[in-house]
Amino acid sequence: MKVSTYSIPKNEAKEKYQELLVLHNESPLSKVKRRVYHAFKQGQRILDIYTAFEQAGFNELLQPRIAIARADGETCYFEPSTRRDGNKRISNGGAIFSIESTQWKRTKQEPVRLPEQTFRPLVGKSADVLSTSIPQIPPEYYPAHALKNYYILWEVEHWRKEPARDPLLLRRISKNLFVVLAEWDLSDLEWSIARGI
Repeated sequence: MKVSTYSIPKNEAKEKYQELLVLHNESPLSKVKRRVYHAFKQGQRILDIYTAFEQAGFNELLQPRIAIARADGETCYFEPSTRRDGNKRISNGGAIFSIESTQWKRTKQEPVRLPEQTFRPLVGKSADVLSTSIPQIPPEYYPAHALKNYYILWEVEHWRKEPARDPLLLRRISKNLFVVLAEWDLSDLEWSIARGI
């Protein structure tokens, strides 16, 4: 999957990280900066999820081309954020990606929320709740900690129960920034196997 990510050389990241440690600043901004430069000094890349969704855009049915969900779920729900216009609810261009549908209940799970205007073509339209299967993590990339601490980003060919071909395993460090931990591609055979499960 092609998404834009940030990275800098490890030695530069190490210097920036040390500078931030010396400051002893515990503001939310400083904490996120430390997490970012810590990831960079380990040779990891950072993904801005807001930018990824803006760049990925929509398919011909005005459905998002990519999805994100916590790794411990089975189904990903895309729910457009709405505002009331008279008796109708219409999209404001924002969205929620969750492992539980919030359409009928308040979710206890922490969803990924995208701000208003992220999905500009949906603004002012009524939009449907969509769902698709969350990819399974191959054994070689399985994280050491609980899956609820990780997210998967993938390209959605069709919003239905169907395996993804090229997901990314992510760890969240802020509302919009994620560390890319792993990426993999399913061969045609692996995709066919996963399709039947």
